[in-house]
Amino acid sequence: MTDDVQAVRLDSFFPEQMEQTVRGAAFDHLQLGPGRFLADLVHGTLPAACFDWGSYNLPLRVKGSMPRESVTLGFVSSAGSGGMLNGIRLEHPSIVILPEDGELDYCMAPHTRWAALQVPRETLESLGIAVTAGEIEVLPRPGQDGAMLGKGLAETASLLMETGAASGTVPEPSRHLSSMQERLIAAFATRLQPEPLSRHGPTDANLHRLAARAEAYLHANLSAEIRITDLCQTLGSSLRTIERAFLKTRGTTPKQFLTILRLNAARRELLRHTRREHSVSDVAIHYGFTHLGRFSMQYRLHFGESPLASLQRPVTKTH
Repeated sequence: MTDDVQAVRLDSFFPEQMEQTVRGAAFDHLQLGPGRFLADLVHGTLPAACFDWGSYNLPLRVKGSMPRESVTLGFVSSAGSGGMLNGIRLEHPSIVILPEDGELDYCMAPHTRWAALQVPRETLESLGIAVTAGEIEVLPRPGQDGAMLGKGLAETASLLMETGAASGTVPEPSRHLSSMQERLIAAFATRLQPEPLSRHGPTDANLHRLAARAEAYLHANLSAEIRITDLCQTLGSSLRTIERAFLKTRGTTPKQFLTILRLNAARRELLRHTRREHSVSDVAIHYGFTHLGRFSMQYRLHFGESPLASLQRPVTKTH
């Protein structure tokens, strides 16, 4: 497949077409329950990861080997139990870590949605996540974090599926891929990173300094693509600690604070008399807002007026 993203809809059981539902893996599938098999599949090649997502109506047996080059972060959600993975009964939902070239033997429950995010081991280590080679690891009771992650995965996959179902491919895939990668890696990282060993953790002063350094980095890169891994590597800190610093000192997450910075920068640009030749979409794209409708909604909620109203405001001269 040459496209960055491909969406596939199956209206019957085609085991040969499902052999590589996870890129770089090799799986055998058995249909365990009677009925007409229906499936939605999405594949995406991200800048620093690989994303696969599926939704099946019937129970399946899936057996084979995981990709050799990357750690696979998996998410499973089903109407009832999550099925049995390598002899482990999965809860609903479940987050699993599958090491490179690991063996998978999965009896999947009916009405299951699954996601697999392949990430280089070095990327996870840069985020402060240690992955032990060997057996598949199942994270116990992901709770609210797991529910939020599952919702984000489903929303992203549904968007790509709806866009690409008619032709089989998604137009302008790069517009979706970068934000998807950051969202998924950040969500998994937040759940996977260990809590600090110290009961007290970093001092308030240290958290303040960390947040200030992070804010300076965000300011310097407002019009560029900012990746979670870049931020963690620049600051030499884990995502969990950076988020803690922002929540403690800014009352919000780094991602939300970045949106606030970009909205304010966009407003300054829209109000500048010398830049009136630019359109709202020009300003939105310049500051990292790829979805114009979402940008307009966020802008109106934040400033109480539309971006177009700001652009059309008469210039107020100061003396």
